[in-house]
Amino acid sequence: MKLHRGSVTLFLLTFLLPLCIPLFAADKKLQEQVNVDLINVYLTATDKKGNFIDDLKPEELLIKEDGKQQEITNFSKITSEDSTISLTVAFLIDTSGSMEAHFPVASRAANTVLQQLRPQDRMQLFAFDQTLRQLTPFTTNEPEVEQALAQLKAQNAATAIYDSTCEAAEKIRDQQGRQIIVLITDGEDNKSLKSSDETARLLNSMNITVLAIGLWSWRPAFGGFGMGGNDSPRRGDLNFIAENTGGYVFFPESATQADEMLNKLRSAITNQYFLAYRTPTISKNETRKIEISCKRKGVKLRYRRSYSAAPEEPETETPPSGG
Repeated sequence: MKLHRGSVTLFLLTFLLPLCIPLFAADKKLQEQVNVDLINVYLTATDKKGNFIDDLKPEELLIKEDGKQQEITNFSKITSEDSTISLTVAFLIDTSGSMEAHFPVASRAANTVLQQLRPQDRMQLFAFDQTLRQLTPFTTNEPEVEQALAQLKAQNAATAIYDSTCEAAEKIRDQQGRQIIVLITDGEDNKSLKSSDETARLLNSMNITVLAIGLWSWRPAFGGFGMGGNDSPRRGDLNFIAENTGGYVFFPESATQADEMLNKLRSAITNQYFLAYRTPTISKNETRKIEISCKRKGVKLRYRRSYSAAPEEPETETPPSGG
């Protein structure tokens, strides 16, 4: 039987096209699955009195991304016995000239954090003034960090808080699990090229939490009581970075307040929750806002408030070969 070209075309459209449609649909579904990211969020919860809450349930939380409700796919309370989520802590301590009198309280705060770390957790110590200096490598050896803390020396130099924080973040960004920067300073940033907003944005893209301690109101020579005032812009900048990354900021002015700070610092590390949700892959220059609320009354949540695409590794030029 001789078939006309039109008959062949009709046959293909009638019988073969329906067979192809499921393949197209499957391919589209596969693309949707590939172009979805798992967004991790570390969170702490406190009651009206500031006490940390350790019995939060996922069904009590409502999470939105850019106003759209998301489904929580993973949720857990991180405990000291939990070995599934590792922790890396970078200590970032100001060593500009005015910090010399504050080294004892700075070391005490750092040692408080060290005491909360598990054997598998890693730590690294940095000092900064107008530049960042690495004092220890990544290590699980607490005495090595304690020894370096005891040898801190003040430098007569400017203070680059934001640039140093960003540089330290770049150095720990590839570590697994939770990443926390403990930032201790008594000065105002007078050298950085980056702003507090740019710093918070970079930290959020890497999911790094900042626990900050501002010591400019701490005056040991006057019995430990502050003279700095509560309206300093420095407080606002540190608070902005800490809160937007899900962390805390402390401004102790006396020995009593320092003790309270150390207790809260300890709790901020040991009372975190981990949650995750799936969302379409973010584009290169996009920033998305995260909103999490709790159905339980009187609960305050701290978590990173936004995220953006992780910054690309800087390209290194290959020197021309000789000859």
